[in-house]
Order: sequence, then C-alpha cells, then structure tokens
Amino acid sequence: MYHAALAACALAGVLTIAAAVLRWRLLLIGDVRARTWQICLWSGFALLSLGLVLGLHQTGHRDFTYALLAVWAAAAAALFVGGQLAAPSRGLLLLPVGGMALLVAMGGAFRLGAGLDPTPLVKVGGMPWIVLVHAAFTALAQAALLLAGAGGGLYLLAERQLKRSAGPGLRLPALPTLERLTERSLIIGAALLTGGLATGGGAMQVAKDFDLGHPTAVLGLTNLGLLVLVFALRAGHRLVRRRLAAAALVSMIISAATVFSLLVSRHG
Repeated sequence: MYHAALAACALAGVLTIAAAVLRWRLLLIGDVRARTWQICLWSGFALLSLGLVLGLHQTGHRDFTYALLAVWAAAAAALFVGGQLAAPSRGLLLLPVGGMALLVAMGGAFRLGAGLDPTPLVKVGGMPWIVLVHAAFTALAQAALLLAGAGGGLYLLAERQLKRSAGPGLRLPALPTLERLTERSLIIGAALLTGGLATGGGAMQVAKDFDLGHPTAVLGLTNLGLLVLVFALRAGHRLVRRRLAAAALVSMIISAATVFSLLVSRHG
C-alpha cells in the first residue's frame, strides 16, 4: 500500500501543477469556458485523498502519512476558500500545493531508494524530514501572509489618499489590483498555514519542548481561525473591502508575532 500511496501522491502533484498551467494558458487566450483544468484539478485531489487513505493503513510510515495529510489539508482548504471567489484565476492557488505533493513523494521515494527501516522517522541532515516539510509549509505561509498584509496596508493608504481632495500623494496601484493581491495572498497563506499546522502534529512527536500550549502553536491556530472567519464573512458579502485589508494587516502582525515567539523560545 505504501508504494500505491507514493504513486498517488506523485501523480496528484503532477495533475495539480498541470491544472494550474492549463488554467494560466486559458486565461492568456481569454478562454474561460474550457474545463480541462478542472478535470485535472479534481483528479489530483481525488488521488491525494486515495493516497491519504492508503497511507493511514501503513503504521510504519508515520512521517510520510503526516506530510501527505498536510498536503491534503492544504489542498482541501484552497479548494474550499477558492470556491468562494469569483476570480477566474482561483485555479492557480493550488500551484504551491502541487509542488509540495511532489516534494513529499520525492521524500517517500528517497526512503525506498535508501533501503531505510520503515519504523523510525527519516532524517535529512540529522533532522526528521517531517520537521523540514513543516518548516517549508510554515515559511511559505508567512511569506504569503506578509504579502497580503503589504497589499492590505497599501489598499488602506491608497483609499485614504483618494479621499483627500487636494495635496500631493504617492503613486500607488489601483484599488482593484491591491484588493486582488490581498485576497489571493490571504487564500494562499491560509492553505499553506493549514499544511503547516497539520505537519506540526507530526513534528511535535519529535520535539521535546513543543506542544499545543506553546505560544507559537497558539498564535498559528489563532491566525488560522481569523482567516477562516474572514473567508466566511467574505463569502457572505458581509466584509467590505476596507475591513478585508485591515484583516490582512492583523494576520500579518500575528504571523510576525508567531515568528518572534519561536525565536524567543529557541534562543531565549
């Protein structure tokens, strides 16, 4: 079953990336009716689900199963929140998730090629690779939320500048552009943050000084809760653009506090 789960994960990554590439090409030629990319996208998600079910039956491959669970959770989050958007480019949001699926499959293949014992967690450079996958998800999520916060801050600045009747001002992007940047960055950040929290469950098993009560974990869960609330309000048309920008700024501040708490706990 491990080989089948590995193959399903790899093929899911290829199909997800192919869906994003196809969608990008269709947008370039202005064809918004073709559904080939959606077939690839949902086929990839189905394969991820199959791989996860198969992986859960393998008690000797815990790190691979945790990583696969994280990729599945990130894909499910991106599909759910992306479905609430009317933006035609929402299919591109799963591109980083497809890349992570391929990385997880490569890590699983590395275990087979090295002939490692399936019981212990695989280590890369002396560190369990579930921790590396968790760090990758978390770092990418922080980057996306930083971009969202920057877009939100510029949106508020540009809106304030437009309300002023006279006086010099900065040359800022148009409000619709900043709104799209903020919203899409928040969605990507939420998907990657979900993957980071999912892999964090596996990483905590090998970390002696880390649990759910750690300030970093609490802040991460708080940030995800905020994002879920924002998307729910946005889907119900109960969140105006200005408040979306403000929420992006708050999420960026929480992300910064998360990184700070980790640095303080590690280095005193």
